[in-house]
Formats: sequence, structure tokens, C-alpha cells
Amino acid sequence: MKIKYQEKSFEDILSYSPKKSKKPKKPSRFRRFLLKTVSKSDLKDTNFTYNLNDVSTLKIDEPILILMNHSSFIDLEIASTIFYPRPLNIVTTTDGFIGKNWLLRNLGCVPAKKFILDVELVRNLLYVTKKLKSSILMYPEASYSFSGQTTPLPESVGKFIKLLNIPVVTVITENAFLRQPLYNMLYKHEVKVSANAKILINKDEIKTLSTKEINERLKKEFQLDYWKTQKEHNVIIKEDNFAEGLERVLYKCPHCGTEGEITTTKNNIKCNKCGVTYEIQPTGELVALNATTKFSSVSSWYDYEREEVRKEILNGTYKTEFDPTLFVTLDTYKLFKVKDVKPHFVHDINGFSLTDEEHNLSFKLNPQETYSVYSDFYWYEIGDVISIGNTDIQYYCFPESKRVSVAKIRIASEEMFKLKNNIK
Repeated sequence: MKIKYQEKSFEDILSYSPKKSKKPKKPSRFRRFLLKTVSKSDLKDTNFTYNLNDVSTLKIDEPILILMNHSSFIDLEIASTIFYPRPLNIVTTTDGFIGKNWLLRNLGCVPAKKFILDVELVRNLLYVTKKLKSSILMYPEASYSFSGQTTPLPESVGKFIKLLNIPVVTVITENAFLRQPLYNMLYKHEVKVSANAKILINKDEIKTLSTKEINERLKKEFQLDYWKTQKEHNVIIKEDNFAEGLERVLYKCPHCGTEGEITTTKNNIKCNKCGVTYEIQPTGELVALNATTKFSSVSSWYDYEREEVRKEILNGTYKTEFDPTLFVTLDTYKLFKVKDVKPHFVHDINGFSLTDEEHNLSFKLNPQETYSVYSDFYWYEIGDVISIGNTDIQYYCFPESKRVSVAKIRIASEEMFKLKNNIK
């Protein structure tokens, strides 16, 4: 999916007057039905099944908070199907609105700025439940999983749940990640997808549980490893393109330690520096073809990369820098490509920095401010991206070199946040 943008000078962009955000709309019954209808084809292809368990005891017009793991492009289709005809207001990243504001607003979407404190979002969601009497669909991980594992949940979720004071329902999918993983997004795989919903916290418990207890319950519920589940359930991927794109996730060779030299073809993963080649099996296991297998799954390889990044942070050597192609948003209506600046992006133990002194561009984020960072592969077919910003402006930074890993930057932001805030 592509996105519309305008190319302008940085000065002209800053002179643009952002449009004021509007209050969320409750989706009409017709639009709820429409969303469910257009989801049928994709879900039919996966032989989709689901179990609502005790969620079926909740009244359709009773606002609830739905927290769903975010692993696939069909996540919204799943939620729109299993909760129909319940009205849902869906927390959606701000860039998703560009070029389709009217459509998304009428479908009940609520814009959110990822990985920053968004007071306006909280106000809008209180309006959704108190005034519109609608339910909220939110992906607490805030971003697709790169490695097929859980991504960090913000500590603020517990406070938000206490503030809303409505039942909390979780939806955990099985095999949705395997259907079309983000790294491999050009391909769809023939797998059976299912979803399991349940009441995680009822309204009475919200009053008695502490914020810490709520967060602990959420953390336990969202402990996921899709590769481990694939192996345990013997889910077979028949296509021969399952490894393609994994170089974005598995960027560091565990044999020679070189970064940026991994390439993938069909089901093979190769380090061009030392020549070690792995093959991904139909059940998701990794097997080295010409060396001793060091990691037998994508998730264990990714854990190794995380430990390596943590070591770099602790010894003060971690640093990623590049001169990005830069895009900017100031609202949900316009995306601008900046045509005149020559920005420099740095991520190190001091946090994020995006600068161009000639054009008065200087943006910084401390490491303790960002529990993770908005990063993506193939962002709207432009390229891999890192996005940083605040409530006023969002910068989308695209590395020109494939040797720059946005996955590593995401890992580093998460590990620095934990170290700075004494989180294990």
C-alpha cells in the first residue's frame, strides 16, 4: 500500500498550519457490517475460527477495552469479525489517516502518536467510552512484532485501564503472524488462523487491583513466541519463500559477528562475510547447512542480537548514525517529503538526535523517554523507517543503506530504556 505525500522545503513545512483533530465518531451499524463483509475473503483463506469464551456474557452496548496482540495485517479483520455487531473505535497510527481521513474516521478509527505520551488520545478514548458508549480496540504493543515475539508493553497501560474503569478483554491470535509476517510481507502463507478472546480483568477487579498488578497480568498474557508455537503445533509452511526478508530481523551473523552482511533467498539465510548458510524448515526451525547450528529459531537468534546490543550499551560503544531521507507529518492530513535539508540521525547512549544546523533542525529524545521506537519494514513501499517525534511533529527517517538496521535501533531503544529506568 502506498501513501500520498508532497515534497516541500523544511521552511515551508514548518509554516503549514496543522488542522485541528476532531472528536472520534461511533461507527454506524452499516459500516461495522461493511468492515466485517470485506474481511470475509481473507479470513476464509485461513479457515479462521475463534472462541469468545466468557466475553459472550458482556452486553453488546457495554463499553469494553479490547487489547489484541499485533502480529499480522489481518488483525483488524479478525477483531471486526469476532466482535460484530459491537461498535468499536480502533486506535490507529496517525500516518494511517493520511489520504483517507474521512474513511477511517467513519470506521471509528482514533489517531495515535506511537511511543510518546499522547494526552489527546487519552481524552479521545474517554470520550469514546463515556459519551459514545462505544468499545475500544487497541494493540498495546503499538507495533508489529519483528521477531515473532512479544514487543514491550508500556507501564502506562495499567494506569489507563484504571482511568477507563471498564472490563478488559484480550484477544490472542494463533498463526496470524505466520500468515504474512512483516519481514516477509509480500507473501501470504497457507495456514489456519484462530483467535481466543477472554475477559482478563472484570470491572470489579479494576477497583481492587493495583496498577502494578494489572501490568503484571497483561505482561503474562502477552508472553508470546510464534516460532515456538509453530513448532509445538507442527504448523507447516509449504511455500519456499519463508526466509525472504529475514535479513532485516537477523542482521548479525552469530558465527563471525558481522552486521549487514546477511542475505536471504527463498528459504536460505546466508552470511556473505563467512559463508555460513542456514535453512528455515517448514516448521520454522533453523538449521545450519555448512556449520554447527547456533540458533534453531528466529526468536533465539533475535535474543542473541538483543544481548549483543545490550553489551554495546553497557560498554558505551553502541552507536547508529546515517543521513536519512526525511519525511514529516504535523497532523493526520498531510505527509511531506523534505527536499532541502541534509539531516544527520544519531542513536547512541545519549538517545536520539536528528540535526541539520543549516536549516535549524534539531530534535533530541533522551533514552529514558522512549520505551521503544516506531520502526517498520517497507513503510508504505518507501523503505525501512525509524520515526521519532513529539505531539507537534513526527519525523520519518529512511536509511539509504541496507546496512543500517531499524531492528537494531528498536532493540537498542528498548534496552536503554530498561537500563535507565532499572527495569529487568
